[in-house]
Amino acid sequence: MPETIAQRSPLHLRRYLSNVAWSWGGVLVTLFVGFYLSPYIIRRVGDTQFGLWSLALSLVEYYWLIDLGLRSATVKYSAQFRAAGRDDQLNELLSTGLLYSLIAAAFLLVLSLAFAPRLGHLLHIDQPVFAPLVRIVGASWAVGLIFNRYGACLEGFQRFDISSRIWIISIAVRSVAILLLLHFGFGVVAMALALMGSQFLLYLLSYVELRTVFPAQNARLWKASVRMLKQMAAYGFHSFTALVSNRLLSQSVPFLLAYFLPVRYVSYYVVPQRLLDYAMEGIGRVGMVTTPSAAALQEQGGRERLVQLGIYTNRYCLTIYLPVTVLLWVYGVEFMRVWIRPDFAAQSAYLFRILLVGGTMVAGQFNSVSILFGMGTHKIYARSLFVEAILVVAGLAFAVPRYGLTGAAVVTSAFMLANRGILCGFLLSRELHTSFLGYMARIYSGPLAAAAATMGALFWVKWHWLPGRTWRELALAGAIFCLLYGVLAFRLSLTPEHRAMVLARLRAAFQPKAA
Repeated sequence: MPETIAQRSPLHLRRYLSNVAWSWGGVLVTLFVGFYLSPYIIRRVGDTQFGLWSLALSLVEYYWLIDLGLRSATVKYSAQFRAAGRDDQLNELLSTGLLYSLIAAAFLLVLSLAFAPRLGHLLHIDQPVFAPLVRIVGASWAVGLIFNRYGACLEGFQRFDISSRIWIISIAVRSVAILLLLHFGFGVVAMALALMGSQFLLYLLSYVELRTVFPAQNARLWKASVRMLKQMAAYGFHSFTALVSNRLLSQSVPFLLAYFLPVRYVSYYVVPQRLLDYAMEGIGRVGMVTTPSAAALQEQGGRERLVQLGIYTNRYCLTIYLPVTVLLWVYGVEFMRVWIRPDFAAQSAYLFRILLVGGTMVAGQFNSVSILFGMGTHKIYARSLFVEAILVVAGLAFAVPRYGLTGAAVVTSAFMLANRGILCGFLLSRELHTSFLGYMARIYSGPLAAAAATMGALFWVKWHWLPGRTWRELALAGAIFCLLYGVLAFRLSLTPEHRAMVLARLRAAFQPKAA
């Protein structure tokens, strides 16, 4: 019988699950904060100001492009040098990354300060608050480019417990500060300053924790080398292609919406998209842990184990994501009415169903991408992602002026499904010499069957009992769905050996209490 993930070294499995658990802890905090903070911000500052806030964050995200993929190289080589005990090369790696980041950060800082007003003019934004927003957030991101090296090393050392704790502290401080500032009547500029302060706290804690984990850390700018820079760039080139593509895919929609439509439409699109992004972030955190695991399995020549890693991680991530799909498909409009307000829901909530088509497919393939990166065979995927980004931008330029938000959602969801949902599965199955259709069927068949059955039951509940007019009705409908879905998913999604593991754990947990 082929070896499964569960039959790997208990130490490796325990570390993998621990990293996933801590990463999910950070995601849950982010989701909780976003759930409560977003409607409060919209109510306090209005749709237009919230649109400016979202647009400034989206545009500044492009700053990460100047990293040129060196962060991913830092993760890879810090793990490699740490495992080999080569502290000198680790310090050379960190020093080289810091020197490059300092130069890039100085350039970005000047760019933010000098060109923020022109950016507003380019987007036809006459709001005077927009330029200070871009300057403050841009300065924060520029400094973050430097300290990002320390966070990358923590990930390379597989210390997701530390990086997640730092993230949780940072987002908690930022959220409390924003709530207090808005309560006392301040606006989006004060929010940007709170964001900058929380980011600086994150950077400081990352630096301190790395010094604790790696006492031999002795990065100095004069230790940087051209040789190390070339080594980092050689690995990071394809990661940079993927980085550029991801930025275009995620940030081009707000940019083009602001260019073609009134800026308040950015809010109507960003709110449902961000909620789905929060849900997808949990899948992405598993992918972060899957990448180094795939690299280790490839080193050991475990092709069959890589196939099973892809099947099980993708299937279980899809199983976790599908409740979001079903609940928002059935109750998305009602949820948005209660969460924000009815008129906002009328402009925004219908986008859920369009975006969920592509997002659900991607949830079942995110770990395939991570395995390609871990194996170092991500070149074709990075290029296909770049092609997707170009086609999406062109499609948005055509669709947004004619079809508005609906056109934007259809374009992004369709290309997402085709490339990141189907093509990446084909690329991995080809690399692992396994059947593409068999690989996809083993991932999607069980979870989708469980979701389809419970979606029908949830529609019945909505039409005959719980229309979703209040939080109480929504919560009760969600609890009924999760109970039904949990039973079916346990039977249809989990493999027999994993069901046996779960039952054994439950028996072990309850037997001492019974005794």
